[in-house]
Amino acid sequence: MTTPTLLLVVVICRLISTVGLTVEPDDAELLRLGSVGSRLSLDPSDIEEASGDFGGTVRTEPLAVLHPSSAGDVAALVRSAYGSVMGFPVSARGHGHCINGQAGTAGGVVVEMNRRGGWARGEGTQPRPPQYSARLGGYYVDVWGGELWIDVLRWTLRHGGLAPVSWTDYLYLSVGGTLSNAGISGQAFQHGPQISNVYEMDVVTGKGEVMTCSNERNPDLFHAVLGGLGQFGIITRARIALEPAPQRVGLKAFLCFQLSIAPTTHLSTPCQRRPRTDVGVCCCSQKLGAKTRFTCLFGPFHCTTKRDGGMRRARFVALRRRVRWIRVLYSDFTAFTRDQEYLISLQGRPPSERFDYIEGFVIVDEGLVNNWRSSFFSPRNPVKISSLDARGSVLYCLEVARNYHDSAADSVDQPQAIRRCTTKGRLGKIPTWEHEEEIFRIDIIPSSLSYFKDDTREVEALLRELHFMPATVFTTDLQYVDFLDRVHKKEVELRAKGLWDVPHPWLNLFVPASRIADFDHGVFKGILGRNKTSGPILIYPMNRSK
Repeated sequence: MTTPTLLLVVVICRLISTVGLTVEPDDAELLRLGSVGSRLSLDPSDIEEASGDFGGTVRTEPLAVLHPSSAGDVAALVRSAYGSVMGFPVSARGHGHCINGQAGTAGGVVVEMNRRGGWARGEGTQPRPPQYSARLGGYYVDVWGGELWIDVLRWTLRHGGLAPVSWTDYLYLSVGGTLSNAGISGQAFQHGPQISNVYEMDVVTGKGEVMTCSNERNPDLFHAVLGGLGQFGIITRARIALEPAPQRVGLKAFLCFQLSIAPTTHLSTPCQRRPRTDVGVCCCSQKLGAKTRFTCLFGPFHCTTKRDGGMRRARFVALRRRVRWIRVLYSDFTAFTRDQEYLISLQGRPPSERFDYIEGFVIVDEGLVNNWRSSFFSPRNPVKISSLDARGSVLYCLEVARNYHDSAADSVDQPQAIRRCTTKGRLGKIPTWEHEEEIFRIDIIPSSLSYFKDDTREVEALLRELHFMPATVFTTDLQYVDFLDRVHKKEVELRAKGLWDVPHPWLNLFVPASRIADFDHGVFKGILGRNKTSGPILIYPMNRSK
């Protein structure tokens, strides 16, 4: 039986964590903050930045801005507010991506949680690398509540090839901000929103206490803070669930090197539980056979080793993290939602029998197809609504993605799955590089082309079950990080045109599946269709159980 579903209809909105202490401010008390006074800024530029947000419709000017170095600084500020005679309001601000002034506080103190990813650039105190917990049954990373998700992604990929399991569409949001709301994207149908993928948190409560909470420890606080809109505490640390990042099998390689240097080239990784090396080889734009091209080989390399006379021969699989991104169009809203619900009902099946990301959006104007979020279609895949056989002016786009999973690496290890391609005559000079005065030699062997054909067949089998308009399948392959960071790339373009810092009167709504057709008739085809609204209108199918 299909799990009951909800469709989340979004005109994109992202909120940020706030804590409001609803008492009147007192300037004199605010300036007597003792230990945190040195981190309190009255600088006009800090005040100006903390007064606005992404929504661009509300401005609330604080009296001061706190730049904390630890949870203790946040706690000291809140204790001062809680224990003072008159009190003053306190609000936590991550990346300022709320839309109605939720992260601001007039006449009070804004806690600037965002450290601008300093540790991701090698500055400041770095978090610990990801850890494995047998008790939790998975990997995790502890991060500061003000860190941006993009920096968390880069850090975990760099340390073990891991990544958080659930995302938002836009990664330049703070961890504490999305966890104070929900954190929803196309992975939520399978993993749940981001608030369902947190093991533990440190929270500064309204009394200024730093409390650790989880499902087992202070569970009431844990569940109140997650999705609590910042009204129950400020998140200063979150323990985020991780999984191996998706990978695409690229090429095979044999490396021969002296036994004396083998220990220096094999580094253990908790993610794969087998040896690997991060040594890279660049062989740009060389042909391997008639159909196979590659731009470079890079780690992590999975390997098994065996003795070969006086040498040790290491067998590697070079993996590139890739995603296949697919969009199809509908003119029938019932078929669109039915297909979304069908696809999310496949969650829990093997990766070969489902998609990893499922989302959608409404097109009420041809301009939306090529807007900041939808340039997927253009210029390589231009779409003209007028040329489509649509039964109305409103179209619906189903957006899915398929990760290239690590399990495929095992399949190409089988002898029948590879064919030898010698370097002589193919690559010219054999690629070499130096390491501790030793020369390594690499022989290139392409992965089986049948693997990629099998993957294509699996995707085609899934698409055959859907009811989209004929000849409206648009597909592209891209790097995993590029897929997750796709909105930011359009942000850069809009900032260059001066079109990013404009008002964003956006809204999030949960709509039960039983009423979504009425919503389509009254809102999508009615209000928005008549007015040709040109903003993004996103639809996320979700399993209620997640």
